[in-house]
Amino acid sequence: AHSLEELLATAPPPPAAAVAGWVEEIARAVGYAHGRGVVHRDLKPANVLVDEAGRIRVVDFGLARVQEGTRLTESLATVGTPYYMSPEQIRGEREVGPEADVWALGVLLHVGLAGCYPFEGANMVQLGARILSGHLAPPSDHGTPIPRALEAVCVRCLQTDPSQRFANGEALADALAAALREPFAKSAGPRSLARALFWLVPLGLLA
Repeated sequence: AHSLEELLATAPPPPAAAVAGWVEEIARAVGYAHGRGVVHRDLKPANVLVDEAGRIRVVDFGLARVQEGTRLTESLATVGTPYYMSPEQIRGEREVGPEADVWALGVLLHVGLAGCYPFEGANMVQLGARILSGHLAPPSDHGTPIPRALEAVCVRCLQTDPSQRFANGEALADALAAALREPFAKSAGPRSLARALFWLVPLGLLA
């Protein structure tokens, strides 16, 4: 198995359909936890393993917390990986819900689609300020053709107000599944389609 971090760093980079398929599977796995009151709170590519058949496994629930229950781990510091932290985590709120995981999955989707983080900063203070600002440039602004349906899902995940995001992983997974039913190659030329086949066939993502 490889971490999603490793796969996203390969050349050629995975196509939008592969990235969205991975995030859909991660969202469903995390949605299962959400349905049982557990929030991961530290989703990032290094915490996702992909096997040769394309199956996803989410690992490292070390910062997970049961909502309205016992903390699974204790930390006095702000928890989460900075680039993937939601605004509510940046603010240091003690109670964060599934929407924080949805945000992290939106960051992961943005990285996979656009090849960069949605918010960046020279240091933690600057990064936190940009995350809290809510000034988000759509992934396609970074020069990569992205199907509009996938971009809309990504942008909704990255809303500053948690109530404007998908409510949980299952809702996000359903939205991605719907987006993937639309033709994903219409914004891409033959080279991009060849790149898609390079990735999707070995990973079992094309029937």
